[in-house]
Amino acid sequence: MKYVAVYDLGTQQNALVFESYNDAVDYVNECTEIADNKVEAMTHIHDDEYRMTMVDGKTIYVYIRPCSDSMAKYDLRLYKSGERIETRRFSKRSLAVNFAEKRLSTLSRMVVYAEPKAGRWKAVSYGYEEIEMRLYFTIVENGVSSDYAVLGVSKNASEEEIKSAYHKLAIKNHPDKGGDPKKFQKIHEAYERIKSGEAAKGGAKKVLDSFRCADMREYFKRYDGRVIAPKRAARSSSVDYSEAGGIAGGTILWGLLEIVVGAILTGASYNSAKSSGASSYVVFTGLIFVGAYNFLRGCYYLVNPKAALRKKKRI
Repeated sequence: MKYVAVYDLGTQQNALVFESYNDAVDYVNECTEIADNKVEAMTHIHDDEYRMTMVDGKTIYVYIRPCSDSMAKYDLRLYKSGERIETRRFSKRSLAVNFAEKRLSTLSRMVVYAEPKAGRWKAVSYGYEEIEMRLYFTIVENGVSSDYAVLGVSKNASEEEIKSAYHKLAIKNHPDKGGDPKKFQKIHEAYERIKSGEAAKGGAKKVLDSFRCADMREYFKRYDGRVIAPKRAARSSSVDYSEAGGIAGGTILWGLLEIVVGAILTGASYNSAKSSGASSYVVFTGLIFVGAYNFLRGCYYLVNPKAALRKKKRI
């Protein structure tokens, strides 16, 4: 038996899992001690449920609940440019964290943040494509119908076969066609789980609950009365990297313009000298060299966005 300590923040729920009830209680007590002067009141509602009222008026509900070992799973969700593309399920948190760290190390991308305690990892490619991983603690139920069985397809069915089966059942059971709304919802949910990778391929698991797998001790250390977001992520968002691309492109174009103008002026000076019989003409070396320098600097910004952002900050 495991024990889950849950912090309900309203917009999201965070949970950590412990091998004993006493460990879960110690964790809640430690979180309260860290919050200390940021807590207005800690109210015992009943049994293992509490209400934290923060000094800024925010309410956080805390409760401890038991969970059998077989029902405790960890889902690592992978996102590309904000869209979930894959979900991996693990029996232990350490296995999920190790997988995330290994996956991150194999990516040819710049790491924006890696926060195992918060269950969050993020990397950005030089083309500004974002790869993000988030860890969730998931409680699953055994002995329920397979999502594949709901759609009437095998577990090895192709994507097209699954999609075709879903569309046929959805049309047949749609409430607008006189179908059962509950059955239609069940079909839709089964298809969504298969599509997202959350469907149990063994055919005997159903998600009962899912929580962000974050350590609330880190949350309370940073708590300042506002909704807390990872500080490193805020400084290194995709918007900033888009701006870096704009800086790099502008610097390259400016450099090319300077080179072209320098070459045109040099050519005009040469032609003027030639037509007048003069023995010398002006070469706009400085302008051409400055243009070449700006062009190369822009190329450098493309492969090193942080340098572009530092330049913008200085400006």
